[in-house]
Amino acid sequence: MPFPPASCSSLSPAASRRTAIAGIAGVAGVGLLVLRADAQLDGFGIVAAVGGAAVMATGVVLSKRWRSPVPLLATTGWQLVAGGCCSRSPSSSKDRRPRR
Repeated sequence: MPFPPASCSSLSPAASRRTAIAGIAGVAGVGLLVLRADAQLDGFGIVAAVGGAAVMATGVVLSKRWRSPVPLLATTGWQLVAGGCCSRSPSSSKDRRPRR
């Protein structure tokens, strides 16, 4: 995926070899935990993974470039609120209420 290297290149400190190995080991570990022997790639899943990587890389770059003047806990709280608001609409449209 091109997003983590692109985000590393736009930040001033370069990623070390140790960081790259840890990232690869993390991806492999999650794959070993989640995937089954009969797993197949799904187009929607690939698009979702690439989109998630792009959003995460953008968030890392923006948070490194522009530091917030408020405490880290407050920033994290507001990010969680914003993420919840963004995911509420798609999830509520898919949610079906049980019939009585």
